[in-house]
Amino acid sequence: MHVKSVSGISPYLVEGGNNIVHPSTKPLNTGIPQMLFGNMAADGGNLLLNRDEMEKLVTIEPGTKKWIKKILGAAEFLNGKERWCLWLKDATGEDLNNMPALKHRTMAVRQLRIKAGHAAALKTADTPHIFMQVSQPESGHYILVPRVSSERRDYVPIGFLDHDVICSDANLFIPNGSLFQFGIMTSMMHNDWMRLVGGRLESRYRYAASVVYNTFPWPVASDEKIKKIEALAEEILMVREDFPSETLSTLYDPKKMPETLREAHKALDRAVEKLYREKPFKDAAERQSHLIACYESLVNEGAT
Repeated sequence: MHVKSVSGISPYLVEGGNNIVHPSTKPLNTGIPQMLFGNMAADGGNLLLNRDEMEKLVTIEPGTKKWIKKILGAAEFLNGKERWCLWLKDATGEDLNNMPALKHRTMAVRQLRIKAGHAAALKTADTPHIFMQVSQPESGHYILVPRVSSERRDYVPIGFLDHDVICSDANLFIPNGSLFQFGIMTSMMHNDWMRLVGGRLESRYRYAASVVYNTFPWPVASDEKIKKIEALAEEILMVREDFPSETLSTLYDPKKMPETLREAHKALDRAVEKLYREKPFKDAAERQSHLIACYESLVNEGAT
């Protein structure tokens, strides 16, 4: 039996004070970018396409090809499923009128939104070719986080994607996210924080920006250490590419995770932990206790 005397036990049953982690509308650390909801179609399926629908539409209406983009929800991202969407944000009235098959779809969206009747739907009924909520970055990369993920995983798989791939509202994302931010968020430190304060959908992890991301205590890092984290984060992405036939769901299954990917994560974990302290953490509870203490310091600084 292992016994340890502590000064206090937090409401999360790890060593710490009595503070509860409260949702925040923005990151507590300064300089951390905002996390957003992905793009919401609210289209009745008319702006979303499977492969057969996409190929049929392009055959009937070749002009639609330039307006079709790949879209990722959590299921597509994790399970390697294919899905496309009509991304018509920059399309003109003339563009739409010149493509009757596409116009038919957008008119169906208009009727759907009028029938829905709520303020957001009615407001966007006159622009039925555009997703109801648009938050997609127009340049750079973004970090994708599935809103729901299996509780069996040691790491929630997150993505580092080009802006040309549309992110659906089944995910959260960070526009123009950096490899450093990707590295911190894919580390065990961040995953243990998510397990401590995040919600659940049934037994699965439910990632929420207000509770998990905005409250997470980010480490301070020198330029040299930032570059090291970036290199280790990039190594994880490269190792994933060594398994093109495997889905992220399979790669991050604890029983099936390739050893090279596991070792790449462990190397990143060690580097991230050192940003918090030199002495290695012995387990998840110790990492969580340290993060709770960092959170309490952040909150106290904000209160002064």
